[in-house]
Amino acid sequence: MSSIQKNRIEGEPMKNTVIVHYHSQHGNYFDYSLWKWIDFHEGTDSQFSGFDSFGLVGNLTIDSPFFLEHIYVIVKNHNWSIKTRDFRIQRNSGVPKTEVWIVEGDDTLYYSHQAAITSHYYCHRDSHAFDMAMNYQYFDYQWGFQGWVGYQYQKEKTEFRLWAPTSAKVDLIFYQTTDDKSSIDYIVPMERGVIINLANHLYNTHGVWFATIEHDLNFQAYAYRVYYRDKTFQDTRDPYSIATTANVPLF
Repeated sequence: MSSIQKNRIEGEPMKNTVIVHYHSQHGNYFDYSLWKWIDFHEGTDSQFSGFDSFGLVGNLTIDSPFFLEHIYVIVKNHNWSIKTRDFRIQRNSGVPKTEVWIVEGDDTLYYSHQAAITSHYYCHRDSHAFDMAMNYQYFDYQWGFQGWVGYQYQKEKTEFRLWAPTSAKVDLIFYQTTDDKSSIDYIVPMERGVIINLANHLYNTHGVWFATIEHDLNFQAYAYRVYYRDKTFQDTRDPYSIATTANVPLF
């Protein structure tokens, strides 16, 4: 989740956040944890904190006086008799959190869910899910959109647009508070655009999802729930938000 209001106070430790998704092709998730470390420091054990349709989810936050360009992780069981290779997670400056996907038996570190589900080791493999990367020119021609995306806030209403052409369904999730562990308040299904205009991508809306909320959303926390063709889903912050407050978008 993300925000457009609160910036980090000068002198505060920087929270370097990484979210790790782990998929077991055999569905075996008992007794697994994450071993994390940074350069010139000893590693520490971190428990997975949740579960989604892909598998285990671990939220790692490392406080540091500066931005960390990379963090290392291993997925392991309690006695290290089962473990992955060392994964070096590259982080991009200016991005508040980094999200990665690890598939059991696959040495590739994936930086998108869409790429991870093409892995031969993923038990619900969708070999067509990575069309955007493999055939990017055709994909851009077919699905490109040059209108505004994100949200446009007014006191009486807020409009949302999310470009997600490979998604089967998208919901807007609104939370009760801005806390990281807040409960969901309500969910609004988004509607997919229907216009195909390959000659003018300003109007090529068939890969864009829309919703309009007709009341004041000032200080309202939200996220997107994106459903994929393999019937899995992922909750994600607004990719067009430029700052963070407890990883929650606010108005």
